[in-house]
Amino acid sequence: MMARRPPAGRDALRRSGSREHAGSGRAALLHRDRFGVEPTVLVRAPGRVNLLGGHVDYSEGWVLPAAIKHKLELAASPLRARRLELELPDVGWSGGIDLDALPPKLAERPERDGAPSDLAAGVVWALAERAIQAPGAALTVSSDIPIGAGVASSAAFEVALVLALARLAEIDLDPLTVARIGRACENGYLGLASGIMDQYVCVLGEPEAALLLDCRTETHRIVPLPAGLRLLVADSGVRRRLVGSGYGDRAAECRRALDLLRRERPELGTLRDLPLEDLDAAIAALEAPLDRRVRHVVTECDRVLRGAAALEAGDLEVFAEIVRAAHRSLRDDFEVSIPELDLLAETAWGAAGTHGARAFGGGFGGCVVVLVEADAVEAVGARLTSAFAASFGRPPGLLLTDAAPGTTVHADGRFSR
Repeated sequence: MMARRPPAGRDALRRSGSREHAGSGRAALLHRDRFGVEPTVLVRAPGRVNLLGGHVDYSEGWVLPAAIKHKLELAASPLRARRLELELPDVGWSGGIDLDALPPKLAERPERDGAPSDLAAGVVWALAERAIQAPGAALTVSSDIPIGAGVASSAAFEVALVLALARLAEIDLDPLTVARIGRACENGYLGLASGIMDQYVCVLGEPEAALLLDCRTETHRIVPLPAGLRLLVADSGVRRRLVGSGYGDRAAECRRALDLLRRERPELGTLRDLPLEDLDAAIAALEAPLDRRVRHVVTECDRVLRGAAALEAGDLEVFAEIVRAAHRSLRDDFEVSIPELDLLAETAWGAAGTHGARAFGGGFGGCVVVLVEADAVEAVGARLTSAFAASFGRPPGLLLTDAAPGTTVHADGRFSR
């Protein structure tokens, strides 16, 4: 039985010489420099990794993500004008939007640049869909969450902006509503067929734990991570954008396969409802690649539940094999991996002190997450770097992180949930 938590009030991946935790305290300082006023609201929102459950959230399946200590920090102060003025000094970007004349939805434009202002406009649109009028605001963002690497930099921005604008408007939102508004931004404004996983774990993540999230019921239970293990994120350096990429194609293939399966099994709500024991018979009549897409979703949902149970039992050997199978399924059945991700995962599988490695995020680029013993981090990192450089002529980015709490909002001089 899933238990919902009670309501609570860019990394650049570390490359040689780059800073770690750039977001810590910087947004308020940068805000004062840029706008000449103290921020009245400060929000910190983490990135996330996903240990299991690739591409099943939009089929209302189960996922096993964890918020990470690398985070985005957003400082906000009110503006009299009906505008959002947005500053992202870490990446050299600034811009604004007119709150009473939002740009058209991304899917309706001939060119889809995906600028930060589009995310901001999407949040304003999603708030308006709930009859919440966004106030004018000056906003400054500093972040050490990797952009385009599949670690939920967009979701962190969305939930931080939702909370900042709500606080400026003196509106209280519960955590699940915040996550739903962030998802609505992506689904309704950006035209991305994503599930709720990223926003949910960014808001409700737990320290030293993953969340076993049921994306249908939008409830979770906490799955503690074994002591002494850390999360090593290996960046392929290949960037992808979910909008306009093969991500949307995979979501559409899942919908098409579901429509075909419902002709014989009208009781199916989503692909998650197909029992594992019925899988082979059910997909026998489906043409490729739809049969493979369904096989991935059904077997991945099973892997998430078994993987969570293995973690809870402390059986890291079983967990590691389940994670390896998850990567192979993303590679072979869902076809969202790339050679760079395959090499990183396969290299980690053979390294002492590792307990599972897989690609995560939308695919077609991004990162691999490795669950690694603390005293093996240096050796595993060196092994990944050597193998990757030998094949691709450059080192991967390596980011060492840990499971961390979800989003916090400044109150009474401190950050609190």
